[in-house]
Order: sequence, then C-alpha cells, then structure tokens
Amino acid sequence: LNFIRWQVFGVDDGDLSKCHNTDNDNRYLARLASESGKPLPKIFACCGRQDGCYNAEKEDLQYFTTLPNPFDVVFFNSDGIHYFDFWDRWLEVFIQWLPIRPRKNEVFG
Repeated sequence: LNFIRWQVFGVDDGDLSKCHNTDNDNRYLARLASESGKPLPKIFACCGRQDGCYNAEKEDLQYFTTLPNPFDVVFFNSDGIHYFDFWDRWLEVFIQWLPIRPRKNEVFG
C-alpha cells in the first residue's frame, strides 16, 4: 500500500486538522450520531498491534463509548499489521458476531 495516511482523507499537505468536523472525522460523525438520539449501530473492530493505525483506532473507539449516547463497541486485537492476512483471520469472527440468523423455514445445503 503506497499511500500516506492523510492522503486517504483528501488532505494534500499532511495537515489532518483540516479534517476536523468534516465527514472525514470519525469522532465528529460519532458525536453527530450520538446527539441525534437515534439508535446507534454496534461496532465490531479489530486491529493488529503492529498496525500504524492501532493507537488511533483504540482512542477513537474509547471516545465512542464515552459519548452521552454511547456506541456499543467490541474491540479485538492481536499481533498483525494493516494487511489482508490479518483481516482474513478475523473475518470468520466478524461473521459469527453479526446478528444474522437463518429464518426457521430456510434450508441451507
């Protein structure tokens, strides 16, 4: 992956403060959702401890749980980096976590 993190958020000069209170600011979006009073989605998150985003991920998720109308956050971590082999290991855990159950009349082969 040949990009610099701030480029993902549409910032050309590396000044991430330009993202504050925009649609590229996870905390801003979480705060708006919390203040809306509407039901909030549950959040499943997993991150490798060697991932460059690990600390920011933990901080954001902690913030989400401290809002007046907090998010229900499930966070897993293990050794790994921001890459497919890490995500592949956690995909089955995520699928099992999803609140999707077959209907009684459905038959699966």
